[in-house]
Amino acid sequence: MPPTLSDRIVWQDVEGELVLFDLRDEKYHGLNPIASEIWRSIARGEDVDAIVDTLAACHDAPRATVAADVRAFVTQALADGLLEPDDQSR
Repeated sequence: MPPTLSDRIVWQDVEGELVLFDLRDEKYHGLNPIASEIWRSIARGEDVDAIVDTLAACHDAPRATVAADVRAFVTQALADGLLEPDDQSR
């Protein structure tokens, strides 16, 4: 299963980019366009491999580079409490 959005996070689309608000610590997080695409994909329930495949194809980018970037985003979002881990990593 993919990571899921934390129920403590409220998010709003602002001109194609997302602004996240963490209700727990009352901090805002701004996502750039690519991070916003990753976030929306996670919100739709897509797993990391599917997100990587889609982004690599849409942006004509090397899959290995995209995979590293997506995994780095997910790792940081998990550390920040923006995402919850999948069932396999609990």
